[in-house]
Amino acid sequence: MATKIAARAGDEIPPLKVKVSRKLIDDFSVMANDRNPVHLNDEFARKRGFPGAIAHGAIAASFLLRMLTKWLGSWPVKGDDLEITFISPVLVDTTVTAKGVVEAVDGQHLVCKVWCENDKGEKAIVGTARIAPRAK
Repeated sequence: MATKIAARAGDEIPPLKVKVSRKLIDDFSVMANDRNPVHLNDEFARKRGFPGAIAHGAIAASFLLRMLTKWLGSWPVKGDDLEITFISPVLVDTTVTAKGVVEAVDGQHLVCKVWCENDKGEKAIVGTARIAPRAK
């Protein structure tokens, strides 16, 4: 049986703050078998126009998933949807905060604006989460 999620437009999703360390990037590179030097080598990344090595996009995106899971208890369930756009790279040793706010309640679904920002308040990812009702 589905139940309405207890949230209203304007409610903030509790944020999630994570430090993106060199070790996190190195470990992810091994796990994902993605050893692109733009993630692992500062000099290589600088030659590509970045200030230094950048985190894999999936690392920052996973912070949005963790934030939603902590808030809802499970993510995703049938009917949930997340659309994101990468705006800027996340650099090594940056603190990233995943944030969100409920924009609307569409029937029983919630439509939430979500984003990740760095410690300067610059957005790295923006998106929309559509959250389906949860079973009791």
